[in-house]
Order: sequence, then C-alpha cells, then structure tokens
Amino acid sequence: MKIQSTIRSQARIALLACLFAAGCHAPGPVAPPADGVVLWIGEQRKAVHDGDVSAKVRLAELARRPHLYGIGPLEGLTGEITVVDGRATISTVQGSTFRTHASLDHGAAFFVWTHAADWKSVPLPNSVRTLEQLEAYLPEAARSAGLDDSAPMAFRVEGEVQSLAYHVLSPPEHTPPTFADHEKSKIRSSLAAQTVRMVGFHSTEHRGIFTPGASDVHVHFVTADERFAGHVEGFTLAPGATLLLGVPKR
Repeated sequence: MKIQSTIRSQARIALLACLFAAGCHAPGPVAPPADGVVLWIGEQRKAVHDGDVSAKVRLAELARRPHLYGIGPLEGLTGEITVVDGRATISTVQGSTFRTHASLDHGAAFFVWTHAADWKSVPLPNSVRTLEQLEAYLPEAARSAGLDDSAPMAFRVEGEVQSLAYHVLSPPEHTPPTFADHEKSKIRSSLAAQTVRMVGFHSTEHRGIFTPGASDVHVHFVTADERFAGHVEGFTLAPGATLLLGVPKR
C-alpha cells in the first residue's frame, strides 16, 4: 500500500509540474518521471513580480521518492530551500542572524528538482573557477558526458570554495509584492575557505521560471557542517572541486 501511495503521489506531482511548466494535456494516468529528469512547479517571475508566493508543493511529498535534489524559496519567500539527496536544509534570517535547520515540513513558492541516483563526474578545467565561468562551461560539460545540452540539467559542485557570496530571503512583514521590495529582502553574506555542496539547475529556456531572469543557472549551497546555506550569487572555487551532472534514465 505504501508503494502504491508513493507512486500515486509522484504521478500527481508529475502532472502538476507538467501543467504548471509546460501547459501539457494529460488525458490518462501520468507515470512518475524517469530518474534524472528535471521538473519544476511555480515560476520565479510570478513569485517575485506578482506576489504568487503560496506553497506549490510540499517537500515531504517529493521526498517520498529517494534521491531528491532540489532548490527554491520557502512559501512566502521567507527563506531558502536546498535539498541534497533527500535531506532538506532550510535557511532563514532572524534579526541579523543566519540560521539553518533540517526539515522536510515546508512548502516552496516555486521549486525545481530531480530524483537522481546516477551522476556523471566531469573534470573541471582550471579556467572554470567562478559562477559565470561554470555557467558558460555547462553546455560543453553536458556534451562531453553524452548528455543533451539543450535540455534542462541538474548539476552539483562539491569541494572547497576560496570565497562564496550568497543571500537568504527575509522580507519585512506586510511587504508589498513588488520587485523592488523583493530585492531589499535579500539578506546578503559571504564565506571563505569552506567545504560546500552546491545543487544547481541549468537551462537556456527557463529564465524567470526556475532560473533568475538574467541567468541560465540557479544554484544553492550547503556547507559541510550545514551551518550555512542559501542562494549562491558568486564564488571562486579552490582547485580540486568536482562537477557532477545528473544522468536521466532512458
């Protein structure tokens, strides 16, 4: 019964994601998506510009299926969600203090995710050390791994950063849903010489949906001790970092 319930849940979420993201028509039962396929629900631009910040999906529901990786903002845009292999790190700001805790008992205003057990390790050239350089390199990395570089792609970066800049959303109470106020709600910080795990998604076709309006990548991070996490704005990688690409099952 539990397996059947999980399958039904995943099919329902797959249908919701399909309807939100692609406007598809599903006349019959929807099968759970294959491992490694990137799915999303809600839209960044609707949350940021139109105030559509209600929960579109619950993390616990997605995590019923193993090997969940995903990122997005909390409902209400009150923090950041980073899920690494089914473990969700929630980052918030209270006063001037950045806080994290592990919990799946949250909803996301918009969310992009994959369920992936298989990841392809791709060498990072010495020339790829910053977020901008990684964004430019990802299509080449996908092709070298035999993946479709035109399809939405999940990726991870693991290793040490020399520096990393990030933000965590923390809007004042009763803030009007405007873009200007959204920008003000980004509480920024940085760290140095830390071992991190980053989860990211790349697409050339989904700006303002699950990537920011001016970028083809959306990336979050968690430090090894899980004390810090959030939305990545930039970084400089130390030598030896590893890039892993999600491999969709065919």
